Amino acid sequence: MAMTKEEKRAKSAEASRRYYTKNKGRILAQDKIRHQKNKEKSQKRYQENKEKIRERHARYRKENPEKMKACRKRWQKSNTEKSRAATARWYEKNPEKAKTVNHNNRARRTSCGGRLSAGLASRLLSFQKNKCAVCRKSLRGGYHMDHVIPLSRGGKNIDSNIQLTCPKCNQEKGPKNPITFMQERGFLL
Repeated sequence: MAMTKEEKRAKSAEASRRYYTKNKGRILAQDKIRHQKNKEKSQKRYQENKEKIRERHARYRKENPEKMKACRKRWQKSNTEKSRAATARWYEKNPEKAKTVNHNNRARRTSCGGRLSAGLASRLLSFQKNKCAVCRKSLRGGYHMDHVIPLSRGGKNIDSNIQLTCPKCNQEKGPKNPITFMQERGFLL
């Protein structure tokens, strides 16, 4: 009985794996020599076609999100320290984006729904004139992105439910109802 195409492919793949396993050292050495010989050619070809290559890679990433996610996870698992260091550097360089990412992650974990848009904090700083939404003190020393209606009280993680407060006001407010909190501070709502 004749073999099907799939059986032929499987047999060929198995033979290739056996050959590679048996000759791995020699194959890797040859690859390294070939890479060194063609390094300048490759770099020149890359520089000449940089945009096309980047577009092709971006298209692949967009068309294969699950493969890319799996690849990232494998890399993170095998490079734990590098991954943590890179994440820490990103958080240090992008504090505003980091706050938004943290809020979105927390909302996803608690299943409350919604997603904050990029640049929200800078828009709110401008809108609030760099002042705390509660006590009106300057936010130049730092701020918290506060959910007006707390997530624990059914609030959504959406732009319209966020205000910037000073750390002290946000910590005093905690999960309280916003009306109750403001009345405790002497505001008539």
